[in-house]
Amino acid sequence: MYAFTENNNVQRLSDGAIIPIAEGNRDYVAYLEWITDGNEPAPYVAPPPAVPQQVSPYQARMALDAAGLLDDVEALMADATITRAAKIAWEYATTWQRDSQFIAELAPALGLSEAQIDDLFIAAAQVT
Repeated sequence: MYAFTENNNVQRLSDGAIIPIAEGNRDYVAYLEWITDGNEPAPYVAPPPAVPQQVSPYQARMALDAAGLLDDVEALMADATITRAAKIAWEYATTWQRDSQFIAELAPALGLSEAQIDDLFIAAAQVT
């Protein structure tokens, strides 16, 4: 089985080899025979974006606002069950770390999964 790469090269999936598009190359000939047999290479699928490990509070607040969560977080900060440390981080931290205790406390309080928090960090990193 084969797949296209980001640059429209052909990759053999069994071993990850990139097949040079060159007549007479035995791997390319095998690929062409595979195509002739009615097969199609898998399309290129971009890898997921890397999750940034820190964002600024401004970036985070903008991402929360875009996700419709900013009002929820602001209300949560007034809640007595939220730790003083989390409230201080919300107000005064100069960066928000993905692996911080603040985020670990905030996520379940908002009912957010790890994947949703990752998505928020990815969105926040795009804010300029």
